[in-house]
Amino acid sequence: VGVLGDTVERIAWHKAGVARPGAPLVTGASGAALAVVEREAQALGAPVIRVPSGAGAVSHNRALAAEAARQFTTGHGIALDDGQVARGLDRVRLAGRSEVMHGDGPRVVLDGAHNPDKLRVAIDAALSGAGAGPKVAVVGILRSKSGLDVAAPFAGRFDRVIATEPRVYGKPACPARETATLFAGKGCRAEAIPDPLEAVSAAVARAGTDGTVLVTGSFYLIGEVRERWYAKEAVVALQTSFPHLEGKHSAK
Repeated sequence: VGVLGDTVERIAWHKAGVARPGAPLVTGASGAALAVVEREAQALGAPVIRVPSGAGAVSHNRALAAEAARQFTTGHGIALDDGQVARGLDRVRLAGRSEVMHGDGPRVVLDGAHNPDKLRVAIDAALSGAGAGPKVAVVGILRSKSGLDVAAPFAGRFDRVIATEPRVYGKPACPARETATLFAGKGCRAEAIPDPLEAVSAAVARAGTDGTVLVTGSFYLIGEVRERWYAKEAVVALQTSFPHLEGKHSAK
């Protein structure tokens, strides 16, 4: 809210800043947001390519990415068929978005979702592959998100929620105890562990070997806890968000 605005129109205006003169602008916006996007694009002479909402957020995002790929390749005289697009999408990996971490122990999923709608999608994706063991969520949000009903999507879906605090310069976190209180108010069994890495360690221990852990609430939080699996030095040195795959790629 403090960055993009507190209305759909204001947020859409900021997002429309990616438009470039004459370049196709692919959007999944609708309603008031679409009107703003179309107005800004028209001012730059950028044709708007609208992708209607699909059956779900994941399907809609795939459709947007596919259309963007088609627009880009067509503009550069490259022929791209639907099979190539589908195979490319199937190989996409995005750090911190429904990312299942490697290693022993419970299944750990990282997702930077930070509003109620995104959290519902993240929870559905994380729990779709959950085993029979305990389900534990680690949630850390910024102070600017504390007014949103971020706790509601978790109610009745997790055995425990561990509240923590993302640490980022210039953007204060909601204190872990306050976040825990938000969840307790929705009937969740909640506790506060301010240090993110300690919170993840506690969640892994509580989930056990056949449980599931979802870490979510902020991409800043995800960036910090990925240190448990990937040292920042390795990410920088190998220039990849997935250092454990670098050797496999090099061997091919």
